[in-house]
Amino acid sequence: KITINGRQPVYDVKFNANPPTGSTVSGSMSNQHFEYGTAQNLTINSFIVDGYTFSGWNTSADGTGTTYSDGELVSNLISTDGSILNLYAHWSDYVAEVNGVQYRTLAQAINAVPNNNVETIVKLLANTSAAITIPTTKNVLFDLQNFTISNSGNNRVIVNNGSVKITNGA
Repeated sequence: KITINGRQPVYDVKFNANPPTGSTVSGSMSNQHFEYGTAQNLTINSFIVDGYTFSGWNTSADGTGTTYSDGELVSNLISTDGSILNLYAHWSDYVAEVNGVQYRTLAQAINAVPNNNVETIVKLLANTSAAITIPTTKNVLFDLQNFTISNSGNNRVIVNNGSVKITNGA
């Protein structure tokens, strides 16, 4: 047990946006205060990097340290009283996921949907602008996760906080 003058050590976690080179970040996050021996959830990420999806926190800017998920319940990250632990955001440029596989474009994700009319979930991982055609042999359920699909050339946008089902089959 670690005590300092009758109390547990305290420390702060500093959240760093760590955007990919050449990208723009918006949002901010305050440091989060911890007491050694007390578990609490990490603050949910509020940084936004256009074209990227937040994929978690790491104790190293290059991702080689300890990884934590957004809002993960943690305790005893460091024991030095009054210290600061830096956590760095990590970003992915994947747009969609089908059956656990991530794709960089929506067209690649649609191509991964089987041609057997079995409903397949295409989960968005970021806002995307794409002109796509879904073949009649594919039955797609878009899980938008509060992201949008737009086709700026035709001013069409799919916006929905839940899911959108597109059925093309017979």
